[in-house]
Amino acid sequence: MPKLNATKAKEVAAATRDVFALPEGRYIVKLTDCSSGNSKSGKPMWTWIFRTVEALDIDDYNTTDPEGDEYVDPEKLVNHELRYFSVIQDNTLWDLARIFAAFDADTDTDTEELVNEEIGITVSRAIIGAGKLKGQTGNEINEFHLATDLRSEVATQYSDTKKDDDPDF
Repeated sequence: MPKLNATKAKEVAAATRDVFALPEGRYIVKLTDCSSGNSKSGKPMWTWIFRTVEALDIDDYNTTDPEGDEYVDPEKLVNHELRYFSVIQDNTLWDLARIFAAFDADTDTDTEELVNEEIGITVSRAIIGAGKLKGQTGNEINEFHLATDLRSEVATQYSDTKKDDDPDF
C-alpha cells in the first residue's frame, strides 16, 4: 500500500486549493467536453466543459500593476476551465437551444462535433453554494453568443470609447 513520506505528508496537510474566479466580463471559450449524467435530483443533465481562449474585456482589468487594486494576472485569463450544467427537462429546453445557437449548430447536432469549437460567453462572479468550494467565489456563465458576434460587439464598443476619449481639435 502507498504511503507518503513525512515531508510530503506535511506538505499535503498544509496544501490549499488556489481557486481563481475570472473577472466578470466577456470571453471566447472553446468546448473541450460535453458529458451526460444525472443531476443531484436524478434528472438528466449535460455537463459542458469550456476553456477560455481570449478575455475580450482585458482593457478593463488591471493587468500591469501587481501591487494595484484588483490585479489580474493576464496568464490566468486564458486556459481557465469553466463548467456549465444543463438539466434537461421541459421547462429548461430554452437553455440548450441558446447553447446550440451560440455554436450556430442545429439542436440535433452531436456535441462531439462541437468539441474544439469556439463560442462567446458572458461571465459573472458568485459565491459557491455547495460542495468542497462552498463559500468561495466562483464563476457563472450567464449568456452564450456566437464568437464572431461577441468579438465584433466588443471591438465596436472599444473603438467608440476611444473616439469619445480623443481630444477635440
